[in-house]
Amino acid sequence: MNPTTNFSDKAANGGEAIRSGGETVRSAVRDFAEGAENAATGVLLGRLEAMGRSAQALGGSLVRQARAGAAATDAQVHTHAWKAVCIAAAAGLALGFVAARRR
Repeated sequence: MNPTTNFSDKAANGGEAIRSGGETVRSAVRDFAEGAENAATGVLLGRLEAMGRSAQALGGSLVRQARAGAAATDAQVHTHAWKAVCIAAAAGLALGFVAARRR
């Protein structure tokens, strides 16, 4: 066997091994990146769901408070109707004066 040919064969086989190893590394990196992307997506989706539940709870709380405030205002206006009319008239006059002075 010719030492030069033997070296060439080994070099060719080594080059093939390096290419094969490089492809294996690329594949492993690609798989790792996909796994990391899937994990990050899962974390983000979990956080979005938690934020949605929190927003729904907050919205429900705000609606309950608004309804309670509206009910209290309605009861107050029905109990003291003339006071409500006088306050509304005074507020209208004050806004009228402010608007007139700007001209």
